[in-house]
Amino acid sequence: MQSQTERERFANISESPQASTAFIARALKEGLHDAIYQSAHQEIEINLSGIGELDAEALRLLISAREEAASHGKRIRFINIARPLIKLLAQPT
Repeated sequence: MQSQTERERFANISESPQASTAFIARALKEGLHDAIYQSAHQEIEINLSGIGELDAEALRLLISAREEAASHGKRIRFINIARPLIKLLAQPT
């Protein structure tokens, strides 16, 4: 298990039970670039507490973020995921 110093806590997406695509896009844009390109951390955590459902575009943004991180040798870990979202975000890229 990695220590907090080996992980970057990047985003806390917990605005409402149904987060808008614009809200998720803004949260990812605000910190993901730095976490991928400038941070020495290899694992990035995105906290999804409070999010009960996502539209298809918001889900696509989260999966794209995971793929972008992987292409730079980093791993995104989604934490505090609501049960309905677990299967969707657990798919390997």
